[in-house]
Amino acid sequence: MKGSDLFHHETMAPIFQHNDSNLPELDTINYIKKHLSDKSKNFVDIGAHIGTFSCDLSDSFDKIYAFEPCLMHYHYLCANLTKHCSPKKYSVKSFAIGEENTKSKFYIREKIGGTNGLELNLDNGKPVLGEDLPSYSVEVRKLDYFNISNIGLIKIDVEG
Repeated sequence: MKGSDLFHHETMAPIFQHNDSNLPELDTINYIKKHLSDKSKNFVDIGAHIGTFSCDLSDSFDKIYAFEPCLMHYHYLCANLTKHCSPKKYSVKSFAIGEENTKSKFYIREKIGGTNGLELNLDNGKPVLGEDLPSYSVEVRKLDYFNISNIGLIKIDVEG
């Protein structure tokens, strides 16, 4: 799969161009495909962003469970999964995954999404990137809340 195969925010175009239109995570995705032994398992993609892993690995797993709390990227994720996967193949949720069921602030640090996420604090409790950034409230759920079984792989790429 190429970056141009995915719906994405315009700020991602230079990243795809820098990688000759390949996905930035292509080496990791190919490693997973090479070492995957059981395609009857489910894939949990926490911090799914626009669906790079979910879409490219959809044929390698029985079902994809994708979680993306950033609303902009959630909409791209939904569009990409709709374009590349059968509707019975995936479940997508706009929740953040955490250690307790709660609500939290989700900070927009950049349009590309690489550092967007929940609050990031230093060991002394001070915010890493400040608290004056645009934010909104998101639902946070423990992964167990979703009762997903037969998991073959969990990918986690989150901030906060």
